[in-house]
Amino acid sequence: MENKLNGSVQDKSERLIYLDMMRIFATFTVIILHASAQNWLTVAPNTYDWQIFNIYNSAVRFNVPLFVMISGALFLDSSYKTTIKKLYVKNILRLLTAYILWSFIYAVLTYCYSGFSYSSVDLIKYLTKTTVKSHYHLWFVPMIIGVYMMVPILKPMTEHKDSKKICEYFLILFFIIGILKPSIFEFNFPYKSQFSYIANVISVSTVSGWLGYFVLGYYLRKYTLNTIYKNIFYMLGIIGYLFSAIVNSYISAKTGTAGTFYYFSFSLSSFFITAAWFIFFKYEVSKIKFSEKSIKIINRMSKNMFGLYLIHALVLKLVSDIGLTTLSFNPLLSIPVISLVTFIIGYVLVVLISKIPFINKYLI
Repeated sequence: MENKLNGSVQDKSERLIYLDMMRIFATFTVIILHASAQNWLTVAPNTYDWQIFNIYNSAVRFNVPLFVMISGALFLDSSYKTTIKKLYVKNILRLLTAYILWSFIYAVLTYCYSGFSYSSVDLIKYLTKTTVKSHYHLWFVPMIIGVYMMVPILKPMTEHKDSKKICEYFLILFFIIGILKPSIFEFNFPYKSQFSYIANVISVSTVSGWLGYFVLGYYLRKYTLNTIYKNIFYMLGIIGYLFSAIVNSYISAKTGTAGTFYYFSFSLSSFFITAAWFIFFKYEVSKIKFSEKSIKIINRMSKNMFGLYLIHALVLKLVSDIGLTTLSFNPLLSIPVISLVTFIIGYVLVVLISKIPFINKYLI
C-alpha cells in the first residue's frame, strides 16, 4: 500500500528513515492535539485542567506544517519523477477518493449519534450536506491536494541551476508575507489600520500559504545547515513554544475565552517550532543506527500513517464513549494515555483494513 499522504516518491535504496519517523511522530501529535481539545471549550481557561490542555496544544501545533514540509521534501526532490497525468491519477485522485469516502463515513456516524429520525429524502439531504461539510480533521486532505496541484509548477524552480537562490527568495517572501505580517498585525500599535491597509494591498498569496512550508521542507532536506544555524533554530523553536503557551494562557485566562491565534500555523512561533522539529529529525534523529528489521517496521508504520490520520477521530470518539476522557483523571497523564490508546487501536484497524482487497486502495 502506498502512503498517499506524502506519496511513494522514494526508492527503498534512497529512503530517508528520519522522514518516516517524522511522519509517525507528526501523526501521533495530531492525536495528542485532538485529545487535548476534547474539553477545550467546556473548561474555564483559568483552571488547572485547561492550562494543561494549553500546554499540550501549544506543544503539538506544528504537526500540519510538518506534514506539508515532509511532502515538499519528497515531491520537490530531484529523485521524484512524475508527469501531470501520473500526479493526478496516482496521488490526487486517490486522495480525493479517500476524502469523499471518509467524509461520508463520518456523516453516517454523525447521523447515528445525533438521534435524529429523518425520512428517506431528508436523510439523503442530511448525509449529502454533512459529507460536503466533512469532518473537522479532514480539511487537511483537500488542502494538501491543492498543494500537490502546484508540484508541476514548483518543480522547475527546484531543478533550475540557481535553484538555491530562487528557493531562498521564495522563502524570504514566505517569511515576510506569510509569517511575519500576520504575527505583527495580531498586536495593537499606533496606526495599525493604516499599516494593515498598505500591507494587504501588496498581496502575493502564492508565497503566503502552505506552499511556503512545502518549499521549506524541500530546502531544509536539500541543503545543509551549519551548527550555528541549527542551534539558532533550536533556540527559536523553544522560545516559540514558550511564547505561544505563556501568551495564550495569559490572554485566555484574562479574557475568559479560550484563544487560539498563537496556535495558528502561520504565526511566528509555529514557524520556528516546525522548522526546529524538521531540523532536529534531519540532523539528530538521523544519527540513530537502526537494524534492518527496525527500518522495515518504521517504514511499514510510516506507510500506514495516512490511514491512521483518517480513522483516529473515530477511535477518539469511541474511546470517549467508553468513559475515558481527558477529565477522567489528571489531564497531564490522561492526554498521553488516551493518545497512545487511540494510536494503537487506530493502527490495528488500519492494518486490518489494509488486508481487505480493493477496499484498502480507496479507504487508506
